[in-house]
Amino acid sequence: MRVINNLTAQLEAFREEMLRDESVIMIGEDIGAHGGMTGETVGFLEQFGPERILSATLAESAQASFAVGAAMGGQRAIVDYMCADFMAYAYDGIVNQAGKQRYFSAGQWEYPVVFIAPHGVGMRIAGQHETSVEGWFQNCAGLKIYTPMYPSDVKGLLKYAIRENDPVVFLMPRFSSTKGEVPDLDVEHIIEPGKASIVKEGKDVTIVTYQHGIELSLEAAKTLEAEGISCEIMDLRTLIPFDKKGILDAVKKTGRLVVVTEAPKRGGFGNNIINLVAEEGFSSLKAPMRYVGGKDYPIPYGPGEDFVVPTIEEIVTAVKSIM
Repeated sequence: MRVINNLTAQLEAFREEMLRDESVIMIGEDIGAHGGMTGETVGFLEQFGPERILSATLAESAQASFAVGAAMGGQRAIVDYMCADFMAYAYDGIVNQAGKQRYFSAGQWEYPVVFIAPHGVGMRIAGQHETSVEGWFQNCAGLKIYTPMYPSDVKGLLKYAIRENDPVVFLMPRFSSTKGEVPDLDVEHIIEPGKASIVKEGKDVTIVTYQHGIELSLEAAKTLEAEGISCEIMDLRTLIPFDKKGILDAVKKTGRLVVVTEAPKRGGFGNNIINLVAEEGFSSLKAPMRYVGGKDYPIPYGPGEDFVVPTIEEIVTAVKSIM
């Protein structure tokens, strides 16, 4: 095992899949000579050439449509967006073209496209660069949504996504410097979607979350542990598909559920978890469920973002309210 950061994990997944399969191509702004916005494609232009590393103009919708056409022609396309918010410009290509056309063709066409972008808060660069966008896509049939947090999951899920025959919205964690253990380069590292991981074991309450919510929940758990409350924290890792059995088993174990998402509660993905447990795990509950989500405002510039996303204190309060 090695310790690497999320950026290295992303770069390794791209490179390994491009070496493995010559049909994999990339398109995005500044991914050629500049090596990507964060360095995720450094050296790729020289290694794979301009036929596979396609630097695009500032036209996100054209990139999405091009990728869909390339996929129809037998390529596996990766669209590398600078920011998840910019997927709004490409919504038609992602949703109406990539997401729906395989169904409309009765499965005759495959659409192996990965739409990847950094996602969520942390850089303090305001609401047109830090929106949590999973809610935009969760109700769009035909799309899968991956939301890893740590390097092992970034690499393993990204490699799986590139091999998928369905379109994947791959939301990278905002902090590319986050480090963690990843198998050595000579080990084939693939993670299947729909399988959550337990970040922290506990017995009194289950906290289901993903990405930034994991770090907040871990800090809240420290405070709660000091008061004798043991929290189990589950990282979903992927939202579509998500680990229904794992969630139901965890709630059966603890009898209590708190859902934490950086995205606002209104239309937030956490409602799917609440609904699942209400319909299929209600008898396991010892107390009402709680949902701690972001506020229903655009992300402000600078430190103002701290007042819009969930806080550690809100998670602590939510857990105490059901004990």
